[in-house]
Amino acid sequence: MEEAYFSLDGKYIIAGETDADSAYFFNNSITNPKLPVWAYSDSGVPAVDISGLGQYFIISTNNPKSLRLYQHVVQTSPSNVIVGEDDDDDNSNEVNGRFAIPGYQIYILVTLAIGATLLLISSKKTISEKVFKLRN
Repeated sequence: MEEAYFSLDGKYIIAGETDADSAYFFNNSITNPKLPVWAYSDSGVPAVDISGLGQYFIISTNNPKSLRLYQHVVQTSPSNVIVGEDDDDDNSNEVNGRFAIPGYQIYILVTLAIGATLLLISSKKTISEKVFKLRN
């Protein structure tokens, strides 16, 4: 990654490399107060390390045509992030360079909730049938 990415609304997002395998992307306008600045190693693009605030996501840069997202960042509009396509076929949780699904925990919780609800409904029906039989 050798450039900064700019959004269509003028709020810029800068790529800065911390090591050979990752980069931080963020909207600099949300960083207040401004934090210590460091420079991107190859191009000298200024960036702010906001990792302590948790407002960043890490992107793999092993393949210049592939960007993998590892942490979701809330954005105000889709134009705030321009990341490209994922074409590395590694079966990870990214879809065309968009935000990664943070694991399958939500699917497991929803499945368990549906199962518990169905079990509760089934047990109520069974109990009400037994009560009805006892009354008759």
